Amino acid sequence: MKRLPLTVVALVAALTISASSPALANSNFADTPPPAAQPSEGESEPQISEENATGDEVAWVNDFNIIATQISVAYEGEFAVAEVLPNLQSGWIGFKNAVPDDISDTIRNNPQIELRENLGYSEIDAQETISEIVDVAVENLGETTNVIAGQSGADPLIEVEVGFPDLDKSPRRDPSATDGDAAIEAIQEEVQELADRFNFDLDLKYTEGLTYGEEAHTAGGKIKNNGSSSVLCSTAFPVKQKNGSGIGVLTAGHCPGSGVTYNTTPNAFYSPVPYSQVTDNIRPVGGDFRWNHSKAMFNGKTFVGSGRPARTFRTYADASVNSPICNFGHTTGYKCTTVKYTNQFIHVYVPEINTTREVGPLRGNNTHFTQGGDSGGPWFYGTVAYGVHSGHKNDLRSVFSDVSNALLRLGVVLWAG
Repeated sequence: MKRLPLTVVALVAALTISASSPALANSNFADTPPPAAQPSEGESEPQISEENATGDEVAWVNDFNIIATQISVAYEGEFAVAEVLPNLQSGWIGFKNAVPDDISDTIRNNPQIELRENLGYSEIDAQETISEIVDVAVENLGETTNVIAGQSGADPLIEVEVGFPDLDKSPRRDPSATDGDAAIEAIQEEVQELADRFNFDLDLKYTEGLTYGEEAHTAGGKIKNNGSSSVLCSTAFPVKQKNGSGIGVLTAGHCPGSGVTYNTTPNAFYSPVPYSQVTDNIRPVGGDFRWNHSKAMFNGKTFVGSGRPARTFRTYADASVNSPICNFGHTTGYKCTTVKYTNQFIHVYVPEINTTREVGPLRGNNTHFTQGGDSGGPWFYGTVAYGVHSGHKNDLRSVFSDVSNALLRLGVVLWAG
């Protein structure tokens, strides 16, 4: 179960935003930035940005997400989904059955929050169903099948795509039918039964050349091979061992953990400690993340873009559907987007290294705006940490792991110096 440092009761008052509420707009950040990393050529300011939102809007979105995350923990098995509405000053939280009786009256009576009940499924139900759908596809079509499945928006819709990285490595397909027809027909009935269990709508399709790309350079701070100038990965948020003194930094699980240069310091990390790397699909705390134990002390700040003050992150949450959110990667720089997909589970075969990746749950947007070298970078809004960048789906979607899962699985806490 996820555990957050704040309680629902302590956060309720923050939901009624007023002029006296602390705004989290960029103008309030007074930290001194580290040496600037250079964004990629052609980077442009996105339509969505923290600057385009008022301080109250940024604060409200973050407060709402923190409370929704707390509710998802307190009522695990009942919490279904949360959504931020377009005005960035209201949202709704949905439950599988009736709204729990002991939900605070302050939340019940808050005009900015709607509590919806009887959705018929919980977040855990969705994750279990989607994970099982992926298993069904792999069992029927072979280990080399690529499957990407997840929940689209706040609606009870599960989107499932199947494809093959190498047509010669899927012997279970019916050669008398087209690849797509055979693949879909082989799993349609069983997948539909799983979706029907909680009345999910289902969009099942075959996608030629379906891929999930991890965005580390295989050839944050910057992680580079010792003696190389090429950035392999970015890094996200500074962390400290929960039951120890080790200081380090979060990055993607598929990024290297030792024998590398961090910024300009060679061999900057100790050998990985046990359980410091996760690249799996264990519900509900899987993902693609690791923490690298640093030989040097961090100042507790996270670099978020060239020309932008570094930020201190003391708070984290899960990003609700339609939450505005920003990302930094050393290839593409600072940019912002909106969360559209949740509970993403991925099974992909990488023929070049004869390896299968199974990762989830992840969250994603509707735009692939990240590139190689961005893996491991932070996803954030204001001064709330949300995610660690993982990769992209078929050049259509950028996806990330939840910071809450990373902290819980890795036994670390955010480090603010």
